[in-house]
Amino acid sequence: MDPGNTTHDLSFFLDGVVRTTTDLRDDNLRLKSKNEHLEGQLSEVMPELEKLRKERAALKAAIGALLRQNGVLPAHGDDRHWRTPATFATLPHEILQHIFNLAVSTEPTYQFDPSIGPGAHNPWFDLVRMKKAFPLICRASVWPGMAVLFSDIVLRRMGQVSALAETLRIPDVGPRLGNLVKGIQWDSCLVTAPCSDVIREDLTFIFAQCTRLRSFSYHPHTSFPLRSVTPDEDECEGCFNPLWFITMPPSIPDHPLLQTPTFNLRRLELDLSMDDAILRAIHKILSTFNALESLALGPWPAYPSLLLEDSELMKLAAVSLPSLTNLQIFATSAALDQYLCTRWEVPQLARLTIIFCSGWPSQLLGQFGRGLRYLHLFPTPSVFSNNQTFLPSLQACSTLVDVCPVLEHLVVPLLEKSLTSYPLPLNSPTLDEPTAAMYRRSALNPESKVPALRTVRLLFTSEKAVPSLVGVAGGAASGSGVRSHVRNPDWPWICHPRLLVEGSADSDSVLYYYFAQGWVAQTGAAVIPQDLVPLVWKGRDFDDGWPAVYGHCLEDSLLDERAGDVEGEGGDGARSGDENNTTVIGDDDDAREKEEQEEPEPKEREPEEPEPQEQEMVEAAAELALPEYPVTQLDRETVLTAFRSSPGSPIVILTFGITISGLFTLYSGRAKAMELGARYRSCAGPPRPRRHRSLARPVGRAQAGGRRMYLLHET
Repeated sequence: MDPGNTTHDLSFFLDGVVRTTTDLRDDNLRLKSKNEHLEGQLSEVMPELEKLRKERAALKAAIGALLRQNGVLPAHGDDRHWRTPATFATLPHEILQHIFNLAVSTEPTYQFDPSIGPGAHNPWFDLVRMKKAFPLICRASVWPGMAVLFSDIVLRRMGQVSALAETLRIPDVGPRLGNLVKGIQWDSCLVTAPCSDVIREDLTFIFAQCTRLRSFSYHPHTSFPLRSVTPDEDECEGCFNPLWFITMPPSIPDHPLLQTPTFNLRRLELDLSMDDAILRAIHKILSTFNALESLALGPWPAYPSLLLEDSELMKLAAVSLPSLTNLQIFATSAALDQYLCTRWEVPQLARLTIIFCSGWPSQLLGQFGRGLRYLHLFPTPSVFSNNQTFLPSLQACSTLVDVCPVLEHLVVPLLEKSLTSYPLPLNSPTLDEPTAAMYRRSALNPESKVPALRTVRLLFTSEKAVPSLVGVAGGAASGSGVRSHVRNPDWPWICHPRLLVEGSADSDSVLYYYFAQGWVAQTGAAVIPQDLVPLVWKGRDFDDGWPAVYGHCLEDSLLDERAGDVEGEGGDGARSGDENNTTVIGDDDDAREKEEQEEPEPKEREPEEPEPQEQEMVEAAAELALPEYPVTQLDRETVLTAFRSSPGSPIVILTFGITISGLFTLYSGRAKAMELGARYRSCAGPPRPRRHRSLARPVGRAQAGGRRMYLLHET
């Protein structure tokens, strides 16, 4: 092998390797340059690419949510890639219920009066209309809306009791609805003798189902008697106010309805005219209310002899109400004062209101005044006609420092006929009742010691504002004034002075309140109802300062008065009737409203009161014209059929037979009820039906599981 050739070949090979390596190095540099150029271009495109990706994801989620809402795609609860955006229908029930509660809490509860007197446009009717709309918004709002709708129930007709009981008997819905009920109010709801057994059984079932009941109010009809036992044939007048809430007939082994073991009442209002038996029954049931915070009772027995030391009531065990802070009672006698002081224990009492007060309650304040911060002496009518009966007792105001050491708010009558002799000798280091200084000189004695008192304000009240006891003899319910038609006894507390801006006693600050009785203005100097403004300040125009809605409410009230009815009680309005005084309703609401607007305003005139002898003759004639009323009990199906079949017809349940053919519309006044019953019985054929929006309206199969449920609030 030639060494020279070998060396030449090796050199040639090495030169080739060097050239290849150089070419590869150049190619690598060139590729790096191109790569850097591409990366630069890509960095410019990436923001736009990320934006497009986000838009694509959002569009995909929106389309998926739309398809699932329309039922095209099934729901993907656990799929994170198909999250549905929050909508009203997807909100949790707790949030929906909170929204509904806030919506109905904008109007304070003290404005609500479910009686038919204020008319169809009072705040209570408006609130019920709003509540009834909540379950109908969508499928998701059914139960949150039901929780608000069923939280407070007002029973005003006998058929509503059976309808509510039937709803609560639905296996898959009833128990859940029963837990939603927080308050029940019995408002002038009468029970007929033939239906008494059914209504009592339904009420027992309702109270057993409503395990979370916190509030109960009982307002009986003022023209019918109070009964726990079904009246017999001799005394039966067709209807009565049941007392099953506090006492049961001896033949019934059940305990009173308010003694249901599952109850934990916080508020109790019994607008009863009490006798010795009712007072004993109330005493027994109060012993079970350890959590009761507010209690309002009707008039006490009129005969002090019922409360002698050896009486049965004084031998009962003392009632302990450890949580009671608010008590509203009627004026008491010496015997009743002894009963309350020896048989009641209320260590936490802070608010005391005494209605029909004609003197200073020294014994009660000595027992219960240590923790009182609010004391209201609501006067009796005799105080204004003969003020000398009340003025001497007010001299005891000087003892406030001893009996009420922490009193902050005192409400007493100011008798205008004797302002010069009226000044009160107040002696209280804590009394803090802000109002106008201009009235302080005429209301307080110069020697009064009230270092915390800033001013004194006036609560304008006419004599008509004082409630009157008008009832029917023989244990009839009487208008106790717990809910007055002119002003409520709790107005001073509702229109509290501290609600005004601090230091505004001499300013022009005004707060307006819309009560069931009308508008009320609160200033630093006074609390003035709208209808008393022209009498208080003559020559001054205060109309411009009242809310604009006041004029609208007045127009609505006038329409209600001319219509003679209220919405939810007998229809949308009533026109004049025929010769039999049966109500006739037109077919066109617009035409009816146009006719009402065109007709002249009726002249106001005083109602003609019949003479007592003439009234007795009318009642006697009606009594003789009516046959005997056999007390034959009806079954539940008959009662429910009558409640369902009638759209609110004006057929009087005081039909003097055992056939019920309509919903039970009750008329106040015994003679008027008898007269109407005889008139309807003498008519040829049934009365004309009234067009009416049903009170018991089905919710729907989708919400009630295919069963019928009743919304028992008035429309």
